[in-house]
Amino acid sequence: MRIRHLALLTLSALALSGAVVAQSGGGDPHGHAGALRASLGVDPMSAVYIVTSQATFDGGVNALVSEAAAQRDGAGRAVVVGKIRAHQLDELSRFIHERERRCGGYFAFATRKQAVQFLREDRTVRAMQRKALPTYTIDNAATVAPWLPLVRESRISDTITHLSTAYRNRYYANTTGQQASQWLKSTWVGLGHNRPDVSVGYVTCTGCGKQPSVVMTVLGSSRPDEIVVVGAHLDSISDSYINGEMNAPGADDDASGVATVTEVIRVALAKGWKPQRTVKFMAYAAEEVGLRGSHAIADEHQDDHANVVGVLQLDMTNYTAGSTVSMELVSDYTNTGLNEFVRKLFDRYLAPLGLTRGVYTCGYACSDHASWTAAGYPSAFMVEPTLFPYLHTPNDTLANSGPTSASSVNFAKLALAFIGELGKTTHEAPVDFNADGRSDVFWRNLSTGANDIWRSANVLTRTPTNSVTAMAWQAVGIDDLDGDGREDVLWRNASTGANDLWKSASAATRVPLGTLADTGWRVAGLGDFGMRGAADIFWRHATTGQIQVWVGGNSAVVEPRATVASADWQVVGVGDFDGDLHDDVLWRNRVTGSNEMWRWGTSERRLAMTAVTNTAWIVGGVGDLNGDGSDDIIWRNTSTGANVAWLSGRAATQMGMSTIADLNWKLAAVGDYDGDGRADVFWRHALTGQNELWPAGQSSLRQVLARVADVNWTIVR
Repeated sequence: MRIRHLALLTLSALALSGAVVAQSGGGDPHGHAGALRASLGVDPMSAVYIVTSQATFDGGVNALVSEAAAQRDGAGRAVVVGKIRAHQLDELSRFIHERERRCGGYFAFATRKQAVQFLREDRTVRAMQRKALPTYTIDNAATVAPWLPLVRESRISDTITHLSTAYRNRYYANTTGQQASQWLKSTWVGLGHNRPDVSVGYVTCTGCGKQPSVVMTVLGSSRPDEIVVVGAHLDSISDSYINGEMNAPGADDDASGVATVTEVIRVALAKGWKPQRTVKFMAYAAEEVGLRGSHAIADEHQDDHANVVGVLQLDMTNYTAGSTVSMELVSDYTNTGLNEFVRKLFDRYLAPLGLTRGVYTCGYACSDHASWTAAGYPSAFMVEPTLFPYLHTPNDTLANSGPTSASSVNFAKLALAFIGELGKTTHEAPVDFNADGRSDVFWRNLSTGANDIWRSANVLTRTPTNSVTAMAWQAVGIDDLDGDGREDVLWRNASTGANDLWKSASAATRVPLGTLADTGWRVAGLGDFGMRGAADIFWRHATTGQIQVWVGGNSAVVEPRATVASADWQVVGVGDFDGDLHDDVLWRNRVTGSNEMWRWGTSERRLAMTAVTNTAWIVGGVGDLNGDGSDDIIWRNTSTGANVAWLSGRAATQMGMSTIADLNWKLAAVGDYDGDGRADVFWRHALTGQNELWPAGQSSLRQVLARVADVNWTIVR
């Protein structure tokens, strides 16, 4: 992003012990100014112009502010522009906290002109009423529901503990504030490793001192110009000093919010989530001194005409003492439609867990969501239900606000629902040649060598492709071998041992692969065994039982595997049965009925499975029928026509399927043809050429497809 530097002054706060001192100029009776000027290189007596509400001003802030002038904000509400000294900013924040029992309460600028211009350009009214989307829909439970049990309280506590103990403070003008940003960036980079669609960087502004904001961007697949934001603020502030250094652990305010966002990132990316919309995670700098980091970022998005469709703020998530509700939704300076969406998210995903919600009026500029509102974007703010009594003090520790992070776990679940339902999900369907999230069908005529593609299993989108009349060339597998998000067709010449790849199922993009002249080598399966984002070729020799893996389909990168000499053991499927983003190899003994899984495609991770000694049962296919992120095994009985699925590859979790007594019906393919994240079963009749589809494996949803009477046409998978 192009960074637009706000003309805000880098200022430091001065600790004032004892009574509030109203001072528009002159000396420094506490003697801190000289020390601060020397250590930070800024003048604590510099003027700052704040914008605050008339009510806050009248409530006692007027004792700190000079040159006050009444104005109106974008919502038509009474506000005041006034001057304050830099060293009084932390005192101002503490005063608002103690008098109004809330946080924040003002924007800060270097000049009065900038403050007035901010009000002139304020888009609060538009933001509160704006419909960024025609509707905010809740229809992605297949993504969200499996996430929620994965949130770990211990991980959130570890992050809060680090941020609140490794740094004396995270104050924006101090080196420790900068170090906290550096640590967080490194942590987020680690969570997004090996993801080309994920980037992490700094956003600076001239008013943010030494501390940059940290932003992770997960690029949307199909709607990248629509942006979803989840944020918290990284800085901390206190009125206490030890040996001239601010003592501001800031565990609840707002290490809890940053830790919550970090856990949301971990859970979402660990499951390989790819959103349709771009999702940005933000840790704002300099929130405690006038929302400077978020203001700079929101203003930049406004200048770039960015389409931000929703912002969720997480500022203080871990204190619930004495409350009858679990969290509260801020009702003012937020967007009506987005608030309703957040309420529905809570009721859909958190209420069934026994959690309850309330409503809270936060006041003017109480947290970073206000920056987005002022920039014209829809924002929402969910906050802990009880105001933590030790904000902005040395006692803001996890021991006092927790002592566990149980409350923050609930906020993480809400934020996961927010990004899952607003960011949506790009479902990576198998056999998807055009990356539209829907599986395609690759047909090959074993008599003529003709080849066809049915996009999304629809004959109306039939696309003829090049014929391969030399029948020694066999299509032996389909997967994404080049990692571009589009599946490729792997060909092998049964006479010469040559191998070719049709990228995206197109002969025009044919790529020769290495030759295996010994035609005893057969492709047993394709899968991403190393979580590299591209499929590997799992080879097995038909005579010797030797096994090797071509990493990424590259004959120059060969990994040997343990030999399986007995031909009775056969590879009957490849899939990610445990949802760890590594594909596994499914083996079945055709004589004994024993079953094994090689996790990650290696015998070192061999896992014995429940035996099925009736060898009339065969593995018909592999796919994620229930959309939980783990592949299931579909069994068919070749004597009775019975069918059953082992969910996540476990015999203990079976899903019944209807029997098809006519054994001429063959399970021809498994794919997500409607793009709903659940695998569908494609049936083909071996004699009549009839075709049917069972969405999610349910015969009750049966769809009759176009008939292909010539039974020489077979489906490659």
